[in-house]
Amino acid sequence: VHAVDMVSAEENDVLGGFLLTGIDVLVDGIGGPLIPLLADPLLRPVAFGALGRAADPEGLEVLLKGLEAGSRGTREAAIEALLRVVSRSDPEDADALVARIRATARSAQPALDDAVLRLADADLGTRLLLAQFLGIVATPEVVLPLLRAAGADEALAEVAFGALESFGDTAEARLDAHWDALDGELRAQACVVLARTSCARGTTRLIAALDESDPVLRAAAASAL
Repeated sequence: VHAVDMVSAEENDVLGGFLLTGIDVLVDGIGGPLIPLLADPLLRPVAFGALGRAADPEGLEVLLKGLEAGSRGTREAAIEALLRVVSRSDPEDADALVARIRATARSAQPALDDAVLRLADADLGTRLLLAQFLGIVATPEVVLPLLRAAGADEALAEVAFGALESFGDTAEARLDAHWDALDGELRAQACVVLARTSCARGTTRLIAALDESDPVLRAAAASAL
């Protein structure tokens, strides 16, 4: 269970009220025991974990609403549960859910900003979840945070690189626009991304990198090409 931040009375009333109006129509055996957990901001992450395993349509609405919560613990529990549902869904259902997660997250900018901040300093398990989540969000603003995160851990690098690869030209455009501001290590990591995205803008940048003064960067660019 993730640590849970203090929740304002107003948020508890609004979110708790929303959860309780929908939870009683969940599948038999799930809704009843969860009602008191959803009403308690300290126990809500536990309920979200159960909803992620149930994958009930009404439960999904509750989890999506959790992405907009003011409590970091509630948001991160919702993210973890939603990622679990995506991983267990058929491809068509997973694509539809990913689209809904993306739309909800993009409309909750403060929560998205906090996820980016947490990607830099949370525990590794949380950072892996957030990297997957930001990969779903797929906005230009998350490209550089994911690139920086890739240098912290091998497992995190694979998740971050995979997310950036899925961005395609969005990632290439962001990396190209900020290339001069990247240090040598980040440029080398960017070469790995550009090798995976394989769009025209990235290829042009990699060719230009062959003339960089840093021999490590030149080697990374050559390998990427």
